[in-house]
Amino acid sequence: MIYKKDINVWLIISLILILLIIIPSLFILTGLFSDPNQNWIHIKDYLLQSYIYNSVMLVFLAVY
Repeated sequence: MIYKKDINVWLIISLILILLIIIPSLFILTGLFSDPNQNWIHIKDYLLQSYIYNSVMLVFLAVY
C-alpha cells in the first residue's frame, strides 16, 4: 500500500509568497552598503523630496 504524503498547500503557497517578498528586499538592503550610482543621485536630487511628501500626504489623508 502506498501512503500519500500529506502536503499542506497553504504552507507551500505562503512560503513562495514570502520568498517573493524577501528576495527583492534583500537586494535593496545589500545595495545600501555599496557606493551610490548615478540613478540614486538623480532620485535623491530630483525625486525623493516629492515622493516623501506625497507618501506622507497619502498616509495622512487615509487616516483622517
